[in-house]
This record gives sequence, C-alpha cells and structure tokens, in this order.
Amino acid sequence: MNFFRITPDPCGSRVNRSFCYARDYGPLNSGMPFLSSIELEREIEYWKVNPNPPGMIISETGSKWPDFLPHSGSCPRYFISERIIESLTQEGIAFARQTEMPIAKIRSKRLRDKPAPKYFVLEADSGMEVDYVASGRTFDTEGKVIDPNPLKAPPLKFNRASWNGADLFSIAFNSNRRPSCSLICTDRVVELAKRDGWTNVRFDPVDVV
Repeated sequence: MNFFRITPDPCGSRVNRSFCYARDYGPLNSGMPFLSSIELEREIEYWKVNPNPPGMIISETGSKWPDFLPHSGSCPRYFISERIIESLTQEGIAFARQTEMPIAKIRSKRLRDKPAPKYFVLEADSGMEVDYVASGRTFDTEGKVIDPNPLKAPPLKFNRASWNGADLFSIAFNSNRRPSCSLICTDRVVELAKRDGWTNVRFDPVDVV
C-alpha cells in the first residue's frame, strides 16, 4: 500500500493556468469548525482590519472552476468541489466532516457568467502517526515536538504500523499543528481521482517506515 499527500496545484499555476483560486475568505455565520480556537481568534483580529463578506474571494485570474480550489492563505489550504464529495461518498470512502464555503465575490470577469460548483472544507480523522525519531525531530521538556525551520527541515516520515486502515485520513501530530488542513490518502483515492477526472490536484508520495 502506498500513501500520498493530497495537494492542489498552487493557485492553478503548475498544470493549468486557467484555473482560479481563492485569495481570501470572510467569516461564516454558520461557524467554521475546521479552525482551532487559536486560529479563529487570529482570523477574527485579521478581519477587524481587513473586513470580508462571508465566503471566498475568488481571484482576478482564471477562466475555469477546478475541483480542488487552492487557497492563498494558511488554513484551509484548499477547498473541494461538491463533485469530489459525491465521488468519495459513492465509492464508500469515509471522511469526518464537510463544511460548505460559499463564494462571496468573484473578481475574474471570465468566471462571472459561468456556474460555480459548491465548495467545501473537507476534514478527516487522524489515521497515521508521525515517526519523529526517523524524521530527525527533537522534543522539548514537555514531550512536544520542536518544529524546525520549515525551509531546513527534512521531510516527515510516518509510522506504517500505526495506520488505521482508512483510505483518507489526516496525520496525528505531536506538535502545535492541526491535522485537518493536511490530508493523506491511499492508492484507492488516487485511482478514484483518475477514474472520475478530478481537476487541479496532485498526489505527492509520503515516506512511510
């Protein structure tokens, strides 16, 4: 069994430059359970200075709606179309939660007359642990991982024996990072993406020991 990190092409630029992306988003009245309390507090402070309407602000560039819509901010890293939700559900691949992210503003003139899909934040439960020793990480006095400089840090390695058998899951981090913004999948999801023609997505292999 092989494992892959699900990643959109950044701002639709690597494979197909015609895809749009989300520049930003504003607070949802229905709540944003995909954000931790600390992340939510930070976003609220940001919105006080940079007010946004509820939902996504779509980029000026792009003439097509992708299935995986990149987000130029931090978390979530991308939004997925309703077609992906339907594809996973029909295949019987479980996930933890979906939160609809409406579109508040479309800046691309080429997209305004094209029907937009519904987009969601997708979350999955933790399904595999990081092998921090094999990854060369160190710990503080409380047993928490000391996150190194991301530009210098070697890639994380994951403990195959800890995998719970799920085809779509997040990683259980022993640090301050939340798992919901980083999804891992098996070959089954990769094959599903090929079969159903998911757009603007790639699958990067992860190291498993």
